[in-house]
This record gives sequence, structure tokens and C-alpha cells, in this order.
Amino acid sequence: MTATEGANADRTVALVRALVADIAAVADIGDDEDLLGDGLLDSMGVFTLVAGLEDAFRIRITASCLTVENFRSVRTLAGMARRLSSPESPS
Repeated sequence: MTATEGANADRTVALVRALVADIAAVADIGDDEDLLGDGLLDSMGVFTLVAGLEDAFRIRITASCLTVENFRSVRTLAGMARRLSSPESPS
């Protein structure tokens, strides 16, 4: 990973963290915290987050992306956003 890619990854994680913290109404959230298992996101929170991620990253999150693995943590959500926003991504 280049320095630019690393900086972009950091910005992606920071933006996802801010979206999740806002939806979960918490001041701080760890990048690897279990969002679903710890009850920080419920079904309405997931749908609100999907809309926020689609707007923020100009991506389309399809039903096939709505998995526990993708929504487990800030880090996994950021990874999904990066994959979906890459030019090679089949939207």
C-alpha cells in the first residue's frame, strides 16, 4: 500500500467511524468494535448507515453486500466502501 492509499484508507475509516458514531449516538467507537453483537446498530441503524455510506462514498450497496461480515465493525465497513468505490467494482 502506498502512502496515498494509506491516507485514503485512514480517511475512509474516519468517515465510516463518524457515520456509525452518529447513528449509534455514541461519542467514540473503536474500529474493531462489534457493531451488531454489541447492539450499537439495529436494523434501522443498518438501513440508515447504508444510505449514509451510499451518499458519502457515491456507491451502491446491494442486497448481496448486506452481510454480518461487512457490517461487523467500522474497519469491515470501510473495507466494503473501498471495494465498492474501486473502478473495478461491479456496482
